[in-house]
Amino acid sequence: MLLKDCAETWSRHKKLETTTKQQKPIAECFFLPSSITMNTSSQPEDISEMTPSQHPGPFHQIGDSDIWIYSAFYEPVKQGVDAPMIRALGVAMRNLSGLALSCHVTYEDRSVTTVSGRLRAALDHHHKSYSASFLYCPVTGTRKPSFVAFSLNKHETPGHEFQVMFPASKRERTFTVCYSVIYGNYDCYSMLLQSITYNRMMGAEHFFLYNQTMGPRADAVVRHFQDLGIMTVLSMPEFPANEAWYHSQIMAINDCIYRNRNISEFVAVVDPDEFIMPVQHHSWGEVLKAVTDREIKEKRGENVGVFAFEHSMFCNNRLNNTEWATFKKNFQLSDEEGKFIERNDITTLLELRRSNLLRFPDV
Repeated sequence: MLLKDCAETWSRHKKLETTTKQQKPIAECFFLPSSITMNTSSQPEDISEMTPSQHPGPFHQIGDSDIWIYSAFYEPVKQGVDAPMIRALGVAMRNLSGLALSCHVTYEDRSVTTVSGRLRAALDHHHKSYSASFLYCPVTGTRKPSFVAFSLNKHETPGHEFQVMFPASKRERTFTVCYSVIYGNYDCYSMLLQSITYNRMMGAEHFFLYNQTMGPRADAVVRHFQDLGIMTVLSMPEFPANEAWYHSQIMAINDCIYRNRNISEFVAVVDPDEFIMPVQHHSWGEVLKAVTDREIKEKRGENVGVFAFEHSMFCNNRLNNTEWATFKKNFQLSDEEGKFIERNDITTLLELRRSNLLRFPDV
């Protein structure tokens, strides 16, 4: 499947291949991840046709403040949520955490209610001045909100009106992959293609990607999977996203998880150079079933919310010529397949030795 998808994509964009200056296709290493989570997971917006270059940017500023909102979701009553609310995601100055704001909620009958909301900064801010932030607005009665706008106080004219996204009423898939923010004119097309194809082999059915800047070859790969209907791309403009840690990664991940509530049973949060590789099973589904069955048997797996995987590093440990020849023979690879793997730098087949370090030290 990996070689088939690679061949289809390369063939489709052959013109781009011949007219674009050759670039080094991928990073120097790949990872078996540590902080990768699969979360038991709002009906997403109809943005399946969005391409990396079309969206002008979804952030909207509240008044003249240092608060920008990206999306808004409905939170029903559940464990830990005593009353229904709207949770808006965005980026804000960290010292504004705790600030009271006005939420102008429009309901299905077009009536509007103004309530007091509260801004909270994410804890994982890495001491940056700005942080991923959450704005909580209580919802009154049993009516369902359709839209919400925000202002610094109830007397101020509300700003942009956000559609409130709800948890889906019907499950559509088992696994969805959330890639974080793609930035720096990212053009590691080979690694991105490997990641998407490998994750499909493991059971992934749909992918979300937050695009800031992307090179032409990576863009071609993304467009290919958009045309297949399995990739959703959302814009992540440099401002204000880059004011928060790592291009507002925390906000993007939360946004992806919320968009997939009830649509996907699990959400896998990975980067394109991170691969969740089962050792004794053939798919993510088999792994999670085995782990869950064991935990339930031991009476401790009834309320599992996250599965986290220890990572290993595979960097600059390519097979030498003798090892590569043995590998091709053992797996009965044809000369054409071997040349294809080498030409396109299929890292998952060329770097098979783990680094001595289980993880790189924090520096």
